[in-house]
Amino acid sequence: MITKQTPWGPAQHSYEIAPGITSHVTASHGGFELSMDRWRDLTAAFHVEPWAGIPWLEEDCDASLAVIRWPHLFSPEAVFCAVRQVQSMTDKKWLPANEWLHEPYKQGPLFMGETARATARLFQRDHAGQWERGSLSTRGNGWIVDFTCGTYTQTITLREYPSKTWYTTEELTALAVDGLQCSTPNCAFAGH
Repeated sequence: MITKQTPWGPAQHSYEIAPGITSHVTASHGGFELSMDRWRDLTAAFHVEPWAGIPWLEEDCDASLAVIRWPHLFSPEAVFCAVRQVQSMTDKKWLPANEWLHEPYKQGPLFMGETARATARLFQRDHAGQWERGSLSTRGNGWIVDFTCGTYTQTITLREYPSKTWYTTEELTALAVDGLQCSTPNCAFAGH
């Protein structure tokens, strides 16, 4: 078996998302590898300065460009996260992608920015009032997890590994080791 070499080391897992878009996972990191046809299509939409070099897109930064460019190939959650990331980037190298994302709707294969934004808006609407799982670590009595809902952030100890990304307040109350504690006066937790 031949192992694919990536900028992040040898691939442990690889799978094709769509023709010309392959996801690679390594022991330390990962991302997407694009065919040259996909690469030309991506750079026809907006300028790209990839962290790992052509034709690689780093999983926690550049890969979001492929997701906004071809939103129909990814889950609504992936599109939501990619749109949020591109919109939050302040480095000037992200400006072309951000401008492309906000162009008025146009016909044709290069103009998927409105599709990406609409998908992200629907996902956000469907998850309004839910808590998004953030970073996590373990301690003797469970998993220490940061959750965010709107402008609120809570660190909660859970009995079990959080298998989902989005939770209702009721779900977190049932999973929390010590119940939920609210550190803000306007907290959305029940009873606070």
